[in-house]
Amino acid sequence: LLRVCDGMALGALAVMFAVVATNVLARAVFDYSGQAVNFIIPGAIEISRYALMVTVLASLPRAAEAGMVRVDMLIERLPTAFAGALERLWSLVIAAFGGVTGWLLLDEALLQRGRGDATQDLEMPLWLSTGFAGCALVVLGLTGLWLVLRPRGSR
Repeated sequence: LLRVCDGMALGALAVMFAVVATNVLARAVFDYSGQAVNFIIPGAIEISRYALMVTVLASLPRAAEAGMVRVDMLIERLPTAFAGALERLWSLVIAAFGGVTGWLLLDEALLQRGRGDATQDLEMPLWLSTGFAGCALVVLGLTGLWLVLRPRGSR
């Protein structure tokens, strides 16, 4: 699941980069042609916004697995057992956060699908992005749970 999320984050980042770069170039051509040539991507801001969401949420499980931000100067001075307990507690918080928010977003995605909600500019089904967000957060929750349950010292 982590590799799938990594691939999705990388793909979404590439899409976001391509859309932004293409739109910058298209705006330059539009300006220099005296507004005669217009190949600006309709909905570029919306595409970039959802690509950013995918990039961030798909990156969270790997960030949790690699180790979130911590203050090494403090952690290294703590007794080993206490530092390990704090790390497991943090992983449990990640598991709870990912599981609960993922569940809520998946429930919302089902409601959006039933109502036929769509995005503002491109009119894409909104449940797809909400459902993806829910799935990514469920994977984050599973990653946190795995971090709590894995054997001591394994990375």
